[in-house]
Amino acid sequence: MKNVPFKMLVIMVFALLLGLPAKSQTTWKEQTGMLGINLGINTIILADAYSMEANYTHKRMIFSLNYIASLDHEGSGLIEEISSQKVALHNPYVTGFGFGFKFTNWLNARIEPRWSRYQFYYETDNQKTDKPFLTYNTFSCGFGIHAFLKPFGKRDNALKGIAIIPRFNFWPNITNSRKGADYEYFNTATGKLEVIPVLPVGIFQTPFIGEIAIGYFFNSKK
Repeated sequence: MKNVPFKMLVIMVFALLLGLPAKSQTTWKEQTGMLGINLGINTIILADAYSMEANYTHKRMIFSLNYIASLDHEGSGLIEEISSQKVALHNPYVTGFGFGFKFTNWLNARIEPRWSRYQFYYETDNQKTDKPFLTYNTFSCGFGIHAFLKPFGKRDNALKGIAIIPRFNFWPNITNSRKGADYEYFNTATGKLEVIPVLPVGIFQTPFIGEIAIGYFFNSKK
């Protein structure tokens, strides 16, 4: 996990280079009534989780549904404040929706509410059989910048619908089920009192997320 930021950057740069030639091929009229579905590739490869999103476009408006399942953080995937406690963080789900505006044929921005669940285990726990020692929920709301890059956009066959989708999100916490309170507990692994704060859902427990997805778009009006 130590090379995650570098690997993510390489994946995103590759996707941008592959998709840029097609970024201006689709008109607003052609994008109206389009349905799309995509999978977050770096989430699957680097985090062993699943990130799925569905999109619908109407003229300059775009709407989306998103679901991230089984997101695990441990060891170098956690900030030092948490990893030093010899615990693991599991997000069973991060889900929400988005609505926004298309600035160009290929670039859009959205408001994105998100609901997330947090479960903390000791590193030695079996997450399939042991219960988490701490569970809480958060609600975050921020924004995302998304690009729909179509490397085969000029073709008149099934390849035309393929899209590469780099996205950058900022999801700060708004509220949580712990009412903002830190969790203080006696840690049996370290043998002392420890504190776990309410954490954001992004990369290395920040509000920021970067992802690259591959998807397909269908024109529902045809």
